[in-house]
Amino acid sequence: MIFGNYSKDNLIHKLEKEPDIFWKFRAPNSGDEIAMERFMRRKPTTSEILIHELALTFEETNMGAEEMGEPYLDKELPFDIIFDRIQEMPYELLLELSGKLALIAKGWGSSNKEAEQE
Repeated sequence: MIFGNYSKDNLIHKLEKEPDIFWKFRAPNSGDEIAMERFMRRKPTTSEILIHELALTFEETNMGAEEMGEPYLDKELPFDIIFDRIQEMPYELLLELSGKLALIAKGWGSSNKEAEQE
Protein backbone atom coordinates (compact mmCIF):
# COMPACT_ATOMS: atom_id res chain seq x y z
CA MET A 1 0.00 0.00 0.00
CA ILE A 2 1.31 3.39 -0.95
CA PHE A 3 0.01 5.15 2.17
CA GLY A 4 0.59 2.32 4.67
CA ASN A 5 -1.31 2.71 7.93
CA TYR A 6 -3.11 5.79 6.59
CA SER A 7 -4.95 3.64 4.05
CA LYS A 8 -8.42 2.32 4.80
CA ASP A 9 -10.10 -0.71 3.32
CA ASN A 10 -13.38 -0.40 1.48
CA LEU A 11 -16.44 -1.32 3.53
CA ILE A 12 -19.06 -3.73 2.22
CA HIS A 13 -22.47 -3.43 3.86
CA LYS A 14 -25.28 -5.95 3.41
CA LEU A 15 -28.64 -4.19 3.56
CA GLU A 16 -30.56 -4.86 6.76
CA LYS A 17 -33.90 -5.64 5.05
CA GLU A 18 -32.35 -7.18 1.91
CA PRO A 19 -29.22 -9.10 3.01
CA ASP A 20 -28.59 -10.42 -0.52
CA ILE A 21 -27.96 -6.83 -1.63
CA PHE A 22 -24.65 -5.15 -0.81
CA TRP A 23 -23.31 -1.60 -0.98
CA LYS A 24 -19.56 -1.08 -1.14
CA PHE A 25 -18.10 2.17 0.21
CA ARG A 26 -14.73 3.63 -0.72
CA ALA A 27 -13.11 5.51 2.15
CA PRO A 28 -13.06 9.23 1.35
CA ASN A 29 -9.75 10.80 0.42
CA SER A 30 -8.46 14.38 0.52
CA GLY A 31 -10.09 15.19 -2.83
CA ASP A 32 -13.45 14.07 -1.42
CA GLU A 33 -12.95 16.30 1.61
CA ILE A 34 -12.30 19.27 -0.70
CA ALA A 35 -15.40 18.44 -2.74
CA MET A 36 -17.47 18.33 0.45
CA GLU A 37 -16.07 21.67 1.64
CA ARG A 38 -17.05 23.27 -1.67
CA PHE A 39 -20.47 21.62 -1.55
CA MET A 40 -21.07 22.86 2.00
CA ARG A 41 -20.61 26.47 0.90
CA ARG A 42 -23.96 26.14 -0.91
CA LYS A 43 -25.71 25.60 2.46
CA PRO A 44 -27.27 22.24 1.51
CA THR A 45 -29.91 20.44 3.54
CA THR A 46 -28.95 17.51 5.76
CA SER A 47 -30.39 15.07 3.22
CA GLU A 48 -28.39 16.64 0.39
CA ILE A 49 -25.23 16.31 2.47
CA LEU A 50 -25.87 12.61 3.10
CA ILE A 51 -26.59 11.98 -0.58
CA HIS A 52 -23.45 13.87 -1.65
CA GLU A 53 -21.32 11.85 0.79
CA LEU A 54 -22.79 8.57 -0.44
CA ALA A 55 -22.24 9.56 -4.07
CA LEU A 56 -18.61 10.53 -3.42
CA THR A 57 -17.83 7.29 -1.60
CA PHE A 58 -19.86 4.90 -3.78
CA GLU A 59 -17.78 2.00 -5.07
CA GLU A 60 -20.14 -0.85 -6.03
CA THR A 61 -23.55 -2.43 -5.48
CA ASN A 62 -25.64 -5.28 -6.78
CA MET A 63 -28.85 -3.36 -6.05
CA GLY A 64 -31.32 -3.75 -8.91
CA ALA A 65 -29.17 -6.27 -10.80
CA GLU A 66 -31.75 -9.04 -10.53
CA GLU A 67 -34.68 -6.88 -11.61
CA MET A 68 -32.92 -4.70 -14.19
CA GLY A 69 -30.27 -7.08 -15.50
CA GLU A 70 -27.57 -4.68 -14.28
CA PRO A 71 -26.95 -2.79 -11.05
CA TYR A 72 -28.92 0.39 -10.35
CA LEU A 73 -25.60 2.23 -9.90
CA ASP A 74 -22.19 1.84 -11.49
CA LYS A 75 -19.11 3.77 -10.39
CA GLU A 76 -18.38 4.55 -14.05
CA LEU A 77 -21.52 6.71 -14.26
CA PRO A 78 -21.05 10.49 -14.06
CA PHE A 79 -21.23 11.87 -10.51
CA ASP A 80 -24.45 13.79 -11.14
CA ILE A 81 -26.25 10.62 -12.27
CA ILE A 82 -25.00 8.71 -9.22
CA PHE A 83 -26.20 11.60 -7.03
CA ASP A 84 -29.63 11.65 -8.74
CA ARG A 85 -30.09 7.89 -8.43
CA ILE A 86 -29.17 7.90 -4.74
CA GLN A 87 -31.61 10.77 -4.29
CA GLU A 88 -34.38 8.51 -5.65
CA MET A 89 -33.75 5.87 -2.97
CA PRO A 90 -36.04 5.54 0.08
CA TYR A 91 -34.99 7.80 2.95
CA GLU A 92 -34.78 4.84 5.34
CA LEU A 93 -32.19 3.23 3.05
CA LEU A 94 -30.30 6.50 2.78
CA LEU A 95 -30.05 6.70 6.57
CA GLU A 96 -28.95 3.07 6.84
CA LEU A 97 -26.14 3.60 4.32
CA SER A 98 -25.11 6.92 5.83
CA GLY A 99 -24.84 5.32 9.25
CA LYS A 100 -22.47 2.70 7.87
CA LEU A 101 -20.37 5.33 6.11
CA ALA A 102 -19.69 6.87 9.52
CA LEU A 103 -17.89 3.63 10.47
CA ILE A 104 -15.06 4.21 7.99
CA ALA A 105 -14.98 7.99 7.71
CA LYS A 106 -14.70 10.28 10.71
CA GLY A 107 -17.07 13.21 10.31
CA TRP A 108 -19.02 11.59 7.48
CA GLY A 109 -22.35 9.76 7.61
CA SER A 110 -25.71 10.26 9.26
CA SER A 111 -24.80 9.64 12.89
CA ASN A 112 -22.58 12.70 12.83
CA LYS A 113 -25.17 14.94 11.10
CA GLU A 114 -28.00 13.88 13.41
CA ALA A 115 -25.86 14.69 16.44
CA GLU A 116 -25.12 18.17 15.02
CA GLN A 117 -28.84 18.93 14.72
CA GLU A 118 -29.68 18.06 18.34
